[in-house]
Amino acid sequence: MGLSFIGLSMTVRTLFRFDPVLPFVVTWTAVRLVDLIVFWWGERLRSSGREDTVVLLRPARTAIRVVLIITAVLFWLDNIGFKVSTLLAGLGVGGLAVALAAQDTLKNLLGSVMILLDKPYKVGQRIVAMGHDGIVEEIGLRSTRLRLLTGHQTTIPNDEMAKIDIENIGQRPHIRRLANIGITYDTPPGKIEKAVDIILKILDDHEGMNPKYPPPGLL
Repeated sequence: MGLSFIGLSMTVRTLFRFDPVLPFVVTWTAVRLVDLIVFWWGERLRSSGREDTVVLLRPARTAIRVVLIITAVLFWLDNIGFKVSTLLAGLGVGGLAVALAAQDTLKNLLGSVMILLDKPYKVGQRIVAMGHDGIVEEIGLRSTRLRLLTGHQTTIPNDEMAKIDIENIGQRPHIRRLANIGITYDTPPGKIEKAVDIILKILDDHEGMNPKYPPPGLL
């Protein structure tokens, strides 16, 4: 109503000939609804113990919001008389150029999806990948971060993690410990037997030992 009392140019009057308020309100409502659904879905995943998958919701939410906004802008431009087909052709060429430039990023993103769906490892587990032995600290959209046993941190692209063989030490049902105890050749047999008895007593009912896998003895 206020615009009718202001002396606007013909170009500005053409832009406001079709009410832009309603498309703006509808788009804003749809974007907020997407945020609400993503938040509810993320809380549901966290409550079910699937926190690693929540990282995929962020790019999905951004992509949906961008699509909604672009659709609303194109709809409004079409109503005020712009040739949307020409604009779409330009966006298609530009999108192809962006996709070619960002193909490495897309590979890592797809690798992240495969890792989170296949779950070869989780945050907090110890793995061996590409010669690196460490604890998984974070599974991001681009890479996986490992805290090595030396205390250093290394980052491996998820595109590589999705293709290589990964040894998941954190998934082992038990761990086998081997120890070599050396003695001199002139040790009397009586002392050897006594030493064996002492070692067996130490291993008997040792703290942390799985009762299903008792010590097999000494060789």
